[in-house]
Amino acid sequence: MENEDRNFYTFFLNQANNVMKANMDFMFKKCKDVLDSCIQLLSDFICIQKWTFPIESKKDEMLDRYLMYPMMMHVVYPNLQFVIIAVLLGAIPQAIYSLRTALEAIGIALYVDNKDEFKSLDLHQKLERKKIIDVRLAGVKESLIKIAQEITSKEQAEEWVNYILDVYSQLSAWIHPIARAHRTRQREREVFPAGLLRAIILTAGKYGVPPSYGLLIPMEYDEVDIEDLNYFKELVELTEISITLLVYIWSRDKDISDKIAIEKFLETLCNKTE
Repeated sequence: MENEDRNFYTFFLNQANNVMKANMDFMFKKCKDVLDSCIQLLSDFICIQKWTFPIESKKDEMLDRYLMYPMMMHVVYPNLQFVIIAVLLGAIPQAIYSLRTALEAIGIALYVDNKDEFKSLDLHQKLERKKIIDVRLAGVKESLIKIAQEITSKEQAEEWVNYILDVYSQLSAWIHPIARAHRTRQREREVFPAGLLRAIILTAGKYGVPPSYGLLIPMEYDEVDIEDLNYFKELVELTEISITLLVYIWSRDKDISDKIAIEKFLETLCNKTE
């Protein structure tokens, strides 16, 4: 019986391994830049962690006080690493869910660490506070704008926060069967229908077959998946800009290792999108 159980689970292990190898070969031939963007995001985030680490004289105080540090280490980094695994498995929706989790973690950390109401709390007190336990990124828009206004104009703060929440909305749409999302185009925000089921149906209508993730996960990619993979790459890049922008806002009044590096990196990312 034990051998039968092992053989059963080994089948799934081997299947996942074979799919990951096949998908890596597919992406290397057809859309290597998609996989590269995932690796780049993880690599860049490691740099962000290094730049935001406290200066030596403030290390103990800051690590005991700020939610940003455990969020980065225990939530964001593992999820960004899983993005690579998920995309190799053919699990684009799960990869996007991990991007969403990472973005929300950084946004909540900024809100909790910089909101006047919570500034005096240490890390453990923050984790026990009901208002913090119940917080959701989409529900603290006005607070994030107010926090951003401490380092920029109200107009710029609103633009930043709208951009971040639009990206969050697009990521969130992929974890619901039917949803709507927002995006900003030429200073106007538009609402558009979205959702996992909609994406599957549209692909099936366009190509005659559903995308790989609409059939089975793990699943080998095919030509019909290239459009979704390219859109996924766009979401990876938008998430990186959003995370970096949130960290930039958070870092301005903190005694961290390298504020200038964060600012220059944000400028580089923004210049790439222009």
